[in-house]
Amino acid sequence: MQRQRHSFKLTSHRVGVILILLSFIWGLYLIKIQLDERSSQPDYLKARIIQLSREYIKALAREKSLGGIDGQVPKDVEDMKKATAVLLQSMMDRIHILEIQVESVIVNSTQEFQNLANQIKSLNSSIYNGNRTTVWEDKCVIPNDPSYPECLQKFNWLEKNWKKDPRFAKHGVNGSRCSILKYLSEVEAWCPKPQFNCEIPNDSAFPHCSAKVQWMRKYWTSDPKFRGHGVDGSDCSILYYLSEVENWCPSVAGHTSVSDCAVPNNPSHPSCMAKVAWMRNFWKSDACYAKDYGVNGTICSFLVYLSEVENWCPLLPGRARPTVVSTKPLLKPNFHQKELSGLLTLLDDKNAIKFRWIKTRITRMWPAWREALKFLKSNRDSSKDVRKKILIHIGVLASESTLHFAENAYKGGPLGELVQWSDLISSLYLLGHDITVSADINKLQQALGSVKHGRKNSCPIHISDDFDLIYLDYYGIRQLISKIGSLMPYFKCKFRILDSFGTEAQFNYAGFTEKIPGGSMGLWGRHNLNLRQFMTMFPHSPDNSFLGFVVGEKPPDVKQPKKKKPRALVYGKHFYMWKDLKNKEFLNIINKYLEIHATVGGANDFELRKYIPSFVINHGVLPAAEVQSLLQQSMVFVGLGFPYEGPAPLEAIANGCFYLNPKFTPPRNRLNTPFFKDKPTLRKITSQHPYTEEYISKPYVYTIDIDNDAEVEEVLKAILVSEPVKPYMPFEFTHEGMLERLHEFVQKQDFCGQSHWPPIETLRPIKGDISKSCKETCHEKEMVCEPEFFQEINLPEQLTRAGFPCNTTRSEDTPSLVAPGYREDPPACLLQAQPLLFSCTATSPSTSRLCPCRDFKKGQVALCKSC
Repeated sequence: MQRQRHSFKLTSHRVGVILILLSFIWGLYLIKIQLDERSSQPDYLKARIIQLSREYIKALAREKSLGGIDGQVPKDVEDMKKATAVLLQSMMDRIHILEIQVESVIVNSTQEFQNLANQIKSLNSSIYNGNRTTVWEDKCVIPNDPSYPECLQKFNWLEKNWKKDPRFAKHGVNGSRCSILKYLSEVEAWCPKPQFNCEIPNDSAFPHCSAKVQWMRKYWTSDPKFRGHGVDGSDCSILYYLSEVENWCPSVAGHTSVSDCAVPNNPSHPSCMAKVAWMRNFWKSDACYAKDYGVNGTICSFLVYLSEVENWCPLLPGRARPTVVSTKPLLKPNFHQKELSGLLTLLDDKNAIKFRWIKTRITRMWPAWREALKFLKSNRDSSKDVRKKILIHIGVLASESTLHFAENAYKGGPLGELVQWSDLISSLYLLGHDITVSADINKLQQALGSVKHGRKNSCPIHISDDFDLIYLDYYGIRQLISKIGSLMPYFKCKFRILDSFGTEAQFNYAGFTEKIPGGSMGLWGRHNLNLRQFMTMFPHSPDNSFLGFVVGEKPPDVKQPKKKKPRALVYGKHFYMWKDLKNKEFLNIINKYLEIHATVGGANDFELRKYIPSFVINHGVLPAAEVQSLLQQSMVFVGLGFPYEGPAPLEAIANGCFYLNPKFTPPRNRLNTPFFKDKPTLRKITSQHPYTEEYISKPYVYTIDIDNDAEVEEVLKAILVSEPVKPYMPFEFTHEGMLERLHEFVQKQDFCGQSHWPPIETLRPIKGDISKSCKETCHEKEMVCEPEFFQEINLPEQLTRAGFPCNTTRSEDTPSLVAPGYREDPPACLLQAQPLLFSCTATSPSTSRLCPCRDFKKGQVALCKSC
């Protein structure tokens, strides 16, 4: 067997090393000449230069011959010879010029020697680059692929004619074989894509290149912007990106970057990067992209299409969306919509039970709503307000046939969502907007009008853009997707999602690749919305918007409340809340001091007697007015631990009750409680009602361990001997508070364009401690975290100004839940690379966060003092 010889290949790096050594030897020798005063020997120097050059040329030829296999001459050596001959002739000419310069240097001055050194350096660089080009051009071979039979013909034509049309140069064609093949493979698809040998360069001018490549290999899928710039996981695509976009690596030999548009990283259009990545791969899948909209494979053409046709990206500077200009004038809100009958006619469905409970609540509270409107008009300047056209789709009621949500409202079922929908509808109507209310998928389809028409190809149809805002829930999102499918981007920025428990960044961002504690996100999430589009029942999640609700009637202003009878009302309307109660002993303790009442339904009397202690007086499910009367007669409102975060405890406090709030040790979340398993949040619930625990507390609220008999008895004794509490209602849960808050949201929040609310003047950047969230950091300063301002502080100078050592520590752009901030191990100043991951609630054991805090109105945490 013939022994295989080791193949020594000449690389650009090796050539560079040889030339540097030769230059160094040459320079030392010239110095020696000068020191020895050998200025009279130019013939000697000339001979030495020629000798060194010949040795280099022989070395080059010898190493090239070793590039074959078992001594065979490479098939492309002829091409190399031609290119090398031209190179050598140029070298000899340059050497001749240098001979003259060397003689002058030696004879005249040492200053000229420095000039000579520069010339030598220039020559070495020229030889290096020339050899690099020769070697690279040697790698770009015209492929002989039967799948591309016209490749050679197209190559020959373009090689001769590429200067005749400027579009070729625009795409990077410069006459070289590689640039022509790149154009024919990537732009016009006449040739197969070249397979470059992309090795990670070891270049001292780019010391971080290798580390960046390693990072990209692991995390290139973490942000759609990488796909948007053509990264597909291969080393070549990674090196192209790191050299041409972020400049962490030297340019890849043979790859000519094309001057093109940059993909914008805009929080108002969070899916833009991902859509550009999709267009890169599939723009040829349907002829309509090129034929109807001019898409040609460039980033610019993708962005024009995705901004002006499909609305996935922001408009490019200087361009306008080609839509029909609306002739509809901007109308002022109709504050004369005060008649209840006008609103009730909008709540119509063939299944009358869907709106029955909502109509009852609206009717009962209508006088209070009208009074609240007077308060708003006297305290707010409405001269710049605009009437909005608003679609309200209650998805949970549209699924009544399977969920029975409206039906169960009369059997002790949950009422929180219905309370919030009722108050939202009342508020928007009284604020003078044109509203359409739907609880049926077919009615939703009718409201959307022309969207229902089918599509003939992949490109979207033009649709009417009637609604300014769309209020819906998670069920409604799924129902809407089933009707409009890929037309969702037209509407997403207008969504306002009623979401009781809130949604956090890692559940919302579709590109989040890290493991989420507690398993998957279930049915919810991955909608890539602005987190403030999610509207919650309570202000527990500063990343979201606090919509809230109204707590019944405004309590009477009494100077000295009367002592109530020792009576307790239990917070548990459905029998399963009693059935699942593991420890009923604390009820026995309460019974020693108080007469216990309840309003339990959902089962027959036999079932109820199985789970409800005999000493409890059960009134059954009562209308809201009768429940309020019962609260007014009760001293204590007793929580069983479920349901979580409902409106009832606030109603009890508003009627002068003490509230026993069960404490959870450890806090409940999606890791230890099935109820939260599919909720898109990692929030830890410390008690049955965290809002009353945090914002109200004693003397109204006693958060206790109901399994601790001694603690229960001690609290009851304290309540019995204490003075009665006045009815109390936080302003943000009054009719006036909700109208004020919703008025600002409707007029000021804008997720379709650039938002400028709250005012930037309210921003207060605060440096947080390690392991603390921005929610905690701002709360300690008696402020709240304002996610609108994350973009304003996501800058190295802002981190430095806050006290982080970013002027001496490297900065790292990363898709992170805790950016911006400072990580201690390994040290780095973190800047957010993905706006959808900005989070007020995230923490890290190794990171101190920079937090965007703002002030807030007393009793109205959703609004700043100057809002």
